[in-house]
Amino acid sequence: MLYSPPMPVDDRADRWANRLRAWGVADLAAAFLEPGSPIAFLGAQVLHFGAPLLSLVYDPRELSGLAELLEDPLQTRRLAAGLTTADQETKA
Repeated sequence: MLYSPPMPVDDRADRWANRLRAWGVADLAAAFLEPGSPIAFLGAQVLHFGAPLLSLVYDPRELSGLAELLEDPLQTRRLAAGLTTADQETKA
């Protein structure tokens, strides 16, 4: 398998928040990303483990970037905040 560098960390959370909102799963994702929940870390491990199969339907670089985001508590909080902030703005 070829190595490809992950997406830059600085905009990764914002980009994924936009995608999750576009897919209509922002509320569900925000619920899974609650502070103290192990779901984000477990999701990252699933992405690493399933990368060979998932890369058939999705860009491996994007999957690697998402897995790294989910492993980083600071980026995970940023993603959750981006999901809830945008959700509150659309309801207002």
